[in-house]
Amino acid sequence: MKLLIVEDEEQLTEITAMFLRSLDRRAQRRETITLAGDLETALDRLPEHDVVLCDGQFPLSQNSRCIVEEWDVIRHEAYRRGIHFVLYTGCLRALLEARVSDTPALAKPAPIEEIYAALTAQNAELSANSFDSSTHSTFQLVEESKR
Repeated sequence: MKLLIVEDEEQLTEITAMFLRSLDRRAQRRETITLAGDLETALDRLPEHDVVLCDGQFPLSQNSRCIVEEWDVIRHEAYRRGIHFVLYTGCLRALLEARVSDTPALAKPAPIEEIYAALTAQNAELSANSFDSSTHSTFQLVEESKR
C-alpha cells in the first residue's frame, strides 16, 4: 500500500503515520507513507499512490493561509485514477457530503484500527454510514433541526 495522507496539521499527520506503520508491522501491506499538507502538493503526489487518507479542510498551497474544503477535488482525481479514497475529518459538512456521495469516511477522532481497516478495505466497502454512533447522532440532530 502506497499511502498519501492529506492533512495540514503536521503533528497529527506524523502521529497518524507512526501509528499506521506500527499497526502494519505484521501485515506489511504498507510500502510508503507520503504526507501532503495542502491541495497543490496532494494533487502533485497523488499519482504515486494507491490509497489516500484525506482531511476535509486544508490550504490551497504551502504558502496559503486560506483554509478550504477541497477534499472533493482530491476524491474525484483519486477515483479517476482508481485510487482508494478515505475522508478523515472533523468537519460535519464534509462528513454529510461524504454520506450523500457514499464516500468512505471516518469522523475525527477515530481509533487507528478503524483508520487502518478503512485504508486496507479490499473493495472500499466502508461507506459514510460507518461513522461512529456519536457522529450518527449528530447527523440526526442536524437533520431534525432542518425540519
